Parts: sequence; structure tokens; C-alpha cells
Amino acid sequence: MVKNINSRCFFISKTFVMLEEINGNNIFTYIENNDFWEYLEKPFESLVEEVYKILPKALLNHLKGNHNWHSPAFLHPFNENDKRPFCLYYDFRLNSKLCAPELFIKLNNEGIKIGFSIDKHSSDYGNIFYKNCELYQDELDYIFDKIKLKYHAIYNYSPEDNQPLHALKHFLKEANFDEFSGEITISKEKILQISFEQLIAQILEILQVLSSLFLLGIPNDTMQKIYNYLDINPIDTILELADYISYSKQNIEIWLRVIERKKQAIFYGSPGTGKTFIVEKVAKYLISGGDGFSELLQFHPAYSYEDFIQGIRPQSQDGNLTYPLVPGRFLEFCKKAESCQDTCVLIIDEINRANLVQVFGELMYLLEYREREIPLAGGNTFRIPKNVRIIGTMNTADRSIAQIDHALRRRFAFIELRPNYDVLIKYHLKTGFAVIDLIKILEQVNQAIADKNYEIGVSFFLTDNLRDDIEDI
Repeated sequence: MVKNINSRCFFISKTFVMLEEINGNNIFTYIENNDFWEYLEKPFESLVEEVYKILPKALLNHLKGNHNWHSPAFLHPFNENDKRPFCLYYDFRLNSKLCAPELFIKLNNEGIKIGFSIDKHSSDYGNIFYKNCELYQDELDYIFDKIKLKYHAIYNYSPEDNQPLHALKHFLKEANFDEFSGEITISKEKILQISFEQLIAQILEILQVLSSLFLLGIPNDTMQKIYNYLDINPIDTILELADYISYSKQNIEIWLRVIERKKQAIFYGSPGTGKTFIVEKVAKYLISGGDGFSELLQFHPAYSYEDFIQGIRPQSQDGNLTYPLVPGRFLEFCKKAESCQDTCVLIIDEINRANLVQVFGELMYLLEYREREIPLAGGNTFRIPKNVRIIGTMNTADRSIAQIDHALRRRFAFIELRPNYDVLIKYHLKTGFAVIDLIKILEQVNQAIADKNYEIGVSFFLTDNLRDDIEDI
């Protein structure tokens, strides 16, 4: 007999004793008993209600009646040949139609089962689900890897076909079965050992996986709905990035390897080479498919250590002037990055316009020794999270690499950008402006300048009305 170990759980051992007794007996003799309400119906309803309260809005918006609560149901064998155990059952359905995809929670003598089901032939939802499985195979593989899918072998194709359990990703690749259904069980032993907070957390973790499947049955912007629900960034590919910024896949792969090796890099070039635009797109690629984020800040000559790391700043509080130690942009960025599993990118635009040695301070050491921790001037300790990448842009017309402090140069990878005339050609395909003669002139001018730090970039000429604007440029 399973003992009730944790007094703060929804259920006690008597719950499961009663569920065992109900199997094979007349359910109606138990329903009239006060113990049925006290040990089964009441705690199960409380559990589901608590789960319902904290379901993400991105999921609630798609459920039947949106935020309306309904009472759990009873499921019991219909005849002596029906071997299914009695259970209390609650479904989160897309709408009131029985054929709609559903998530469910049920309680039986084995424990709590959380599941998902959809019928391919019963409605349009099934067809949408299976088409989305085929259409988004690669993205779904990636997503389920990102959310660390522990429950990869729980799904059977139909309750009646006696198929063995199959890996979820294997199923999604084939997606040609009549019914997709399955459930994950939290055993009664586990339930009686953990608190109700832990039980709810575990149910929500399982629902995170299952809800991704639930959303596959919804038309229009399916993957975006899943990304929003899981709070992860849409997936970009290198080929998409290459096409967008008009650089070769080989070039981009080199950049990415360099950034990953050094953890910090500076894209440098003359004005108009698209440094900020390219860095923003590279950062978007680096955080794609994960839960990370990117932020941009711009350095200027007055930018200081206090702005970037930490410093004392006067603040008014209850009519009195106080001088608290306030974290700077980088410390705030790193604190936010610590809560993420995946890559986070800080973009520092015009990085060379500030006094870098002064602004970075103790950070100079951590840029080289990422795994270490150092004390800051304010007394607290700090380390750069492993998932942080720093990418800067540098205008060589203001300051060349040769003028950058040697210690800083050693800590950053430097990636050169020159005028890319393919960008001009691609941009003006939509405007109809003939750019070949313009490109020839730019090549001649840049050759006459004879200094790559001052070459004229192409960004100045990316306007829809270039024929009218060119004299002003």
C-alpha cells in the first residue's frame, strides 16, 4: 500500500484505494458517498482549476469558450468487456465539437495522466494537424530538441491498433495515421511524494510539450503561435540570412565560427557598408530557435564605466537625495541573460567612439576568461554568462583598428566589411533603377581614394527614389 508522504499534496493514499475499489463495481454507489467528493472529486477539481488559472494566455485564447471553466467528468467502463479503469476526466478542447483536438487530464488508480488526441478524419482540424506535421518537420524537430523533450516515446497511433509506442519525432515525420493520441503518466507513488506546487509545475511542463501539438491543429500562422507559446524565437537558416544580407553562405559561416570561438567580435568598415544592419541580422540568426534575446546600445565619447558596468547615481526618494549603486546596461543585460538557456547577443554600435579601456574596466579580464568571476568596484562579484555574445560595429573613418588598444584587439575578433555592390543590384531590382553605371563610378571613386577606411559604401544609395535623391547624396 502506498503511503501518503507529503501532507501538502492534493491527494492522499485513500484517493487511490477508492479508485481501485471503484473498478469493477457500480460507480453510482460510490458517487452518492461523501468520501467520493472529499477524496476524489473535490481534490481533482481543485487541481485542474489551479492548472487552468496559470495556463498561458497564448493557449487559453484557443480553448473552447476561451477562459470559461467547466466541471470535470467521470469516465467509466460501459460494459463488462471494457477494460478501461474508472477515471475523473477534464478536457481542454479547441471548441465544443467532439472532433476538435483536445488536451486532457485524468485521474485513475494508476495516477494522473496528461494527454493529447486528434482524429485525422473527423474534422478539418485533423487534416490541418497532419499537413502541418509534414510542412514543418525540420522546425518541429528543432523545437522539441530545444524544449528538451523528455517524453519522446509516449505516443501510440490508435488505441485499437496495438502498435508499440513510437518516438514523437518519428511519428511527426510519417504523420499518416488515422488517430494521434497518447498520454504521459505521473504515477501515484510520485504524486504522494511531492507537494501540490511541484505537481502543478510538472503538469505544466508536460502541457508545454503537448500544447505545441495542440496548436498544430490550428490554421494560419501555426508555427508563430507555437513560437509565441513556447516563448522561443523563430528559426532562421544560414541560407535565409545569406539571401537577406547578400553575402555568401561561406562568408557567413566563417563569421559565425569566429564569433563562437571568441565570444565577442567587431564588424568594421567604412561608412555605408551596412555594419549595423548586418550585425542586427546576424544577432537575429544567433538567437533564432532559442529563448535568448538581443539588445542594442550605442557608445559615444561621454559613455562611461558607470553607464556600462555600475556606478553611483543620485536619486530622489521621499524628498531626500540618495546615492545608490546602480547597475549599468551590461550588468542588467547579463542578469537577464542568466535566465535564458540559449544565446543572448549584446550589440554595441559605434563601439570605437567611447574610451573602451575606461568603459570596460574589469570586464577586460572577463572577456578573455569567460569561466571566471571577479569582484567589481562596488564590492559584488560578477561573471559573464556563457550564453552571452558581444558584437560591436566600428566606423573606420573615425578610427582605424591600429588605434585600438592592443589588449582589446586580442579579446575581440575583427570582421571586415567592404562595399558590397550586390546589395545595390538586388535592392534596385524592385525600383527599376539601372545601377550598373553607378557601381562603375563608385568603384572608380573608391579606387581613387585608395584607402579602404574611407571608401564610399552602398547604403547611401538604397532609396526607392534614387533617381531624384542622387544629387543630394
